[in-house]
Amino acid sequence: QQQFSAAALAPDYGQVADSLENAGYCFLKAGQNDEARTLLSRALKVDPDKGAPLLAEAEKQFGEGKRAQSQLLLDVYQHVLPASASSLWLQIRFAALAGRQDSVQRYGKQLARSFPQSKQYQQFLANEY
Repeated sequence: QQQFSAAALAPDYGQVADSLENAGYCFLKAGQNDEARTLLSRALKVDPDKGAPLLAEAEKQFGEGKRAQSQLLLDVYQHVLPASASSLWLQIRFAALAGRQDSVQRYGKQLARSFPQSKQYQQFLANEY
């Protein structure tokens, strides 16, 4: 743990965002969610382009049934970056899983407004959540 933290802080470790991201995923895999959340948030703030891979990992975790890890990654994304079609789609799927139809519709409307041409909106219209 100390080595991951030191690596994330070391300016000569290479790309700072890469270091933060790698350490964050290590903490996530180790079940140390607070540390993972902090480091992954910092990675996104340093390099917002890390958002797409983070959402891809959230989708992967969701698909593998690792809902807590997926939700954590989605939360990190949403607290740092603006909503995307992928983040809204994942929100819809979480809401549907929890039986929160009002949230499904709310996120669906946001998806329609912001990303009407997206694959995710087409999936929403087809009730593929």
